[in-house]
Amino acid sequence: MDQQNPSFMPQTMDGDGKTVGARVPPSFCAKCWLPPCAISGYETGDPTAGMCSGMALWAFILEILCCMGCVVSLCCWSPDPQNITGDGSQRTVEDKCMAGFCVGFMAIAFWENGDFCCGPDGSCTWCTEETMKGCFAHWVPGFVGLPPLDCCYVMCMWDPEQSRRSFRRDLSNHGGGQPAPVDAPVQTAAGNLPYFQVAPPPQVPQVMGQEYGSNKEADGTA
Repeated sequence: MDQQNPSFMPQTMDGDGKTVGARVPPSFCAKCWLPPCAISGYETGDPTAGMCSGMALWAFILEILCCMGCVVSLCCWSPDPQNITGDGSQRTVEDKCMAGFCVGFMAIAFWENGDFCCGPDGSCTWCTEETMKGCFAHWVPGFVGLPPLDCCYVMCMWDPEQSRRSFRRDLSNHGGGQPAPVDAPVQTAAGNLPYFQVAPPPQVPQVMGQEYGSNKEADGTA
């Protein structure tokens, strides 16, 4: 992924110096509610970019025809790391308009946590920083007779670059295992950790020589 992309996140590495993956096997709820997006999110790292290819396409067609795309995601598909495309250490929302229209605030939940509903540890992904704001934009307008506005929040207000601190990776995620950059932060603790909680990168010791002036002073020739 282009590092200039706002969705790009610096890689983290495990204790063996390998990249930590960002692809989370979709939860049962995600496969039931958003079957084509769940498949696309796992395989391509984007909730909508892969909806029209592979098994996600069949789920998409069934979802449009009879709201039964979950038959594909639950019974005919399983998360296979061999099917992961692109950089498995990344998740992205390339088309915020499409994502906002298709999944609303759950696009933010996917980007921050890796799943539309539940994280790898079973926690709710709707309760993290920017996702919660989108959730409010979905539900609160209904109390005053307005339609959900989370799609507008995703399209026009949410900026992945401003919520990088909330991007989470878990050591159990799929898509990692590649040699990591030497300056990548080290992630060894269990759990779906936000980026700001990951340990700082290891310091590379440097050998510093004595300055010329110091040598002169030591010799008494200053």
